Amino acid sequence: MVDDKIYTFNSGKLSFKAIDGKKGKEYYVEGYISTEDLDLVNDIVTKDCMLNMMEQFNGRTIKLDFEHEAFRGKDKLEGDLNKTKLPLGKAIKRTMDNKGLKVKWQLNPTWKKLDEKSNVVMTFKELWSNVEDGYYDAFSIAYIPVKSRMNNLNGIEARMLDEVGLLNVALTGNPVNTHANMTAVMAKSLAWLKDRESETMKQEKRETKSYDKDGAHAHTEENPIGEHSHPEIEKAIQSVDSYIDRRIDYINDRIDNLRTVDNTPEKDSCLKSKKKGDIVTDTKDDTKTETAEVKGKETDKKTETQEVKDQKTDESTEIVEVKSRLDTLETQLKAKDDEIKKLNEILDTPQFKSIGAANKADKKAETETKDARVIKGPLDLI
Repeated sequence: MVDDKIYTFNSGKLSFKAIDGKKGKEYYVEGYISTEDLDLVNDIVTKDCMLNMMEQFNGRTIKLDFEHEAFRGKDKLEGDLNKTKLPLGKAIKRTMDNKGLKVKWQLNPTWKKLDEKSNVVMTFKELWSNVEDGYYDAFSIAYIPVKSRMNNLNGIEARMLDEVGLLNVALTGNPVNTHANMTAVMAKSLAWLKDRESETMKQEKRETKSYDKDGAHAHTEENPIGEHSHPEIEKAIQSVDSYIDRRIDYINDRIDNLRTVDNTPEKDSCLKSKKKGDIVTDTKDDTKTETAEVKGKETDKKTETQEVKDQKTDESTEIVEVKSRLDTLETQLKAKDDEIKKLNEILDTPQFKSIGAANKADKKAETETKDARVIKGPLDLI
């Protein structure tokens, strides 16, 4: 357990150097990527968390990039291409002391910053000059919370991070913590977050968002990142499914009605033939009457035929309308499927914590978290 006290930032000057090596100049930066200080979004990285981070550093070669280039990209293809770019540096030494986790990085002098057209927009020489001048003096760490708990520290609701899955470490000049430089608390880059948020305006910030229990979910042990639900998204999906079911039932009913239309022909003409045995008083008049009846019957048949034709025309028109509605519904279904896929992609996207989210009143005190999910290697997610 961490002592119940207010933590302060341990800031210091940037540590960097360039020495002559076997292949020429060698460049190094060194600093604390994590301490037990309280940052501006009320997060504290505990000693257990730092020990776990040390194990992750020892278990694989974690690379350093510039402003999280490996996560940038306007689309999936560009994002995949960015993952193939040369890293800015590699971790060669890590130590734990009473202040925190300190890492030494050897930088890659062949590194270049490229734009989307592969034009060089920054050379390593320019980058190093900015490091020497103090413009790039912080680390930004992308991670997935694995185990955390809420703790009240002298009236401040702080989240104690006991374990995180490291995804990426970047060199930046704009950390969330204004005191966070190479020898201070874990830094999260405002510049990169702002750029990413502009590309995904509607994307939820999954790690920082929380709900009251009556909202059916909170980011706690019971609903950890990666294995929890977003009720507002699920309600939207259920609403879409319900609408689609109603439309399908309606169209099926219309089709059934069209198939069972009464095609019985109209009744015969009201004209009746004379019954056998009727008394004929005027043969000439009867003949005229009979001729008129025949003509009337023929007229009725023509009228009846026209009505049948009109009825078939109406049926054909309605069938065309139903087919048109079916086509429209298929288009709507496809659009809803695309929307659902986008919502699912939102749930699968790694989060990056930004400033201001921790002050939400709906964070719950004394909630311990454990991720049911097994993270084999968070950096493998990059």
